[in-house]
Amino acid sequence: MFNDTEFFINAFLQAPKGMALVSIEGSLIKANQMFCKLLGYEQAELDGMSLRELMDPSDFNYERHQLEQLLAGSNSIYEAEQGWIDKQGRSIRIQQAVSIGGSGERLFYIFQLQLAVSLQEKSLTPRDLEGVLTKQALPDEQKFLEAELGQYRTRLRQILSVANIGTSLVDLKGNIMEADEVLQQMFGYTEQQLKEKTFYEITHPDDVHLNQTLYEELIAGKRDNYHLEKRYIRSDGHVIWGDLTVCINRQESPTITAMIKDITERKQLENHLQESEERFRMIAEYVSDVISIRDHEGRYTYLSAASYPLLGYREDELLGQSAIQFIHPEDRDSFLKEYDTLMKTGQVLSTYRFCKKDGNYFWVESKLRVFHQVNNEIKIIAISRDITRHKKREQELQETQRLWQQLSTIDGVTEIYNRRHFDETIRREWSRCRRNGHPISLVLLDIDFFKDYNDTYGHLKGDVCLKLVAQTIKRTVQRQGDQVFRYGGEEFAALLPETDERGANEVAERMRLAIMQSKISHRKSPISPYVTISVGYATSSQKAKLDIQQLMLQADQALYLAKNQGRNKVSGMF
Repeated sequence: MFNDTEFFINAFLQAPKGMALVSIEGSLIKANQMFCKLLGYEQAELDGMSLRELMDPSDFNYERHQLEQLLAGSNSIYEAEQGWIDKQGRSIRIQQAVSIGGSGERLFYIFQLQLAVSLQEKSLTPRDLEGVLTKQALPDEQKFLEAELGQYRTRLRQILSVANIGTSLVDLKGNIMEADEVLQQMFGYTEQQLKEKTFYEITHPDDVHLNQTLYEELIAGKRDNYHLEKRYIRSDGHVIWGDLTVCINRQESPTITAMIKDITERKQLENHLQESEERFRMIAEYVSDVISIRDHEGRYTYLSAASYPLLGYREDELLGQSAIQFIHPEDRDSFLKEYDTLMKTGQVLSTYRFCKKDGNYFWVESKLRVFHQVNNEIKIIAISRDITRHKKREQELQETQRLWQQLSTIDGVTEIYNRRHFDETIRREWSRCRRNGHPISLVLLDIDFFKDYNDTYGHLKGDVCLKLVAQTIKRTVQRQGDQVFRYGGEEFAALLPETDERGANEVAERMRLAIMQSKISHRKSPISPYVTISVGYATSSQKAKLDIQQLMLQADQALYLAKNQGRNKVSGMF
């Protein structure tokens, strides 16, 4: 139901053991919550710290030797009990396992830590995670990972099952790819029967249009999720109500996850409440949701018994008061807009923060509905529930997605955008400039004699040189919208939308001079005692309409020409 990428991001961030990624130089790259908890640090405090600062000095030399053995390939995994220094300066004994992760020039250490106690049940080891990160797991490791993934899915299904929430995986056309047992029981179909249907086929005809509109907005990227209460038709023809939450995973093969809770009983309750206010009052006292009645101006005339312990107010402190005064100031405008929708359509679902008597806010989801009494007086029924935990999980998921997106677009060595992000950006910016009739320029540059630099100073110093060059040329790009990328190896690219040949030449020359002024020592360079770059650029304009491939080819040819002219030169093709 969940793809492997999602699983292993969660496996790292939420693992029951301390997990950390450490650079080959010994600097901490990323640590999960359990790692922070073991050593008593906040995440921000660990940023930039080194192993030397975190490990017991008496164990550090041995640790360094073992890591060098790992890097040399003498061992595939290193396990030991070592001393680590917590935030209070105390040495604590830690059972650790370390392996190498990454591939090519981007290697790092994977640490897994737990308190040195009796041997515990094995979960996800660094060697397993290494197989995932490099996408080259051995057969035995692959079997272990598949088993671990299966156990994770089972645990998650058990949690959702207890909550009576059915889950399914849907493709972009609405075809059901997977459906769990809760969903099968809810609709009265087997999983195979559901796979032969789309969600539209089991949706009540009156609800298809609204669901389809939201679904199309999701696919088009206008929203990342949506929530909807709608009717479904079971296999036996009975109509049930479902509380539907849909979210999309925008990876290389996008999939959609739908979670449905049967709320038929709740909907029936709402209908009964409309029939009689007295009957409504009798039922409201026995449900856990907060149920309130408001007049047409939004003043409370009734609140169920569940309201007072949750909100902390006395009855006389709420009755007669306007609901808007308890809503967080940042949420009031959106609530008032939803209130206008309520008056026009008769019902609305609203999410906002509500202030308790102690001054603390919590998240509320309210289903509001208008009903008219016999004397035509307007009343509003609101059924509200605390969704603070749901919001917190949603925010954590968004943060995880943001971090994953950052990891997928930033080059680990130079800390600028990578080639993958370049390929996506040039297509978007080229199309925009072509559509608006604006020029676009591409600058390619290469570090002169970089192989000699690596041979002289070593690959670690080479990585430092790459980062210095990347950050220097990044500083020379001054306009918003201009971006710098690591194009490959020692080659970099700068994309300059709405920039003509003259502007591209100015930027290219500024980059060349900036690198010379940095005075990065290069004693093996035959043309300078310092690192230099060769730069080529090309421009697509109204006069020379180049497609993307032609633009890249001409920039590459210009770079080749700059090298043939003796290097440390700028050359353009236009």
